[in-house]
Amino acid sequence: MNWRGLSAGLLGRIDISLPVTVLEEAIARHGAQSWFVYALAGRRERKHVWWPTLWLARRLSSSARILETGCGCGLNLLWFRQHGFRDLAGLDIDPTAISAARELFERAAGAATLSVDDALSPKSLAAERFDAILALNWTYHVEQFDLLRFIQVYHRYLACRGYLVIDVIDAAYNMTPNNQFLTSDSEKAEQLRRPSEYKNRYSETEVREATRQCGLRIIRSEACGDNAIVPRRVYILARCA
Repeated sequence: MNWRGLSAGLLGRIDISLPVTVLEEAIARHGAQSWFVYALAGRRERKHVWWPTLWLARRLSSSARILETGCGCGLNLLWFRQHGFRDLAGLDIDPTAISAARELFERAAGAATLSVDDALSPKSLAAERFDAILALNWTYHVEQFDLLRFIQVYHRYLACRGYLVIDVIDAAYNMTPNNQFLTSDSEKAEQLRRPSEYKNRYSETEVREATRQCGLRIIRSEACGDNAIVPRRVYILARCA
């Protein structure tokens, strides 16, 4: 049992102990995206990110192996590190983000295995098994993402009693007016609007079917939309009993 993680999960300790200035310095030094500053400052409003970390923290032991795909500069992994988890790994296709993540972990006197890798076709994982694998806030931005293939790739890295966590944009968004356009362009004339940042959307039926084909099952789903316009849902998957 990880008492620090259990306490964080039960008490809803969402925040990361990291001064924004430290993150800004690391981002500037490595040329990473300034968006990560927003991700830290606005963490409380981003339920799709913190809700699954609390859920996992209540259930995993301190020795649990945790992998975050598309980890960016490692903010979620830092949260796990600060709440008693030690066996952490992350991968991201952006080398500047991984460089910033390594610096943040060094400054926090923590350790994590951080790799530059394509999370759709990872090469750095070998035959490892993880108790939790996370894919949060990135898969729906990737044009070539395919949910079934993604689950097929990662279910073989999942420990026997492990959890695979992914958030998706619900297919209900397809019925929203102007869903085909970038949300930040909503005030622009239609001819000036760019394509939506949400490249793919899935209904619960589609998620359930892809999960079933891979020998997994949905054990929990949670609506985590940032607003009333874009419906987002987190799914927690596990192997069939």
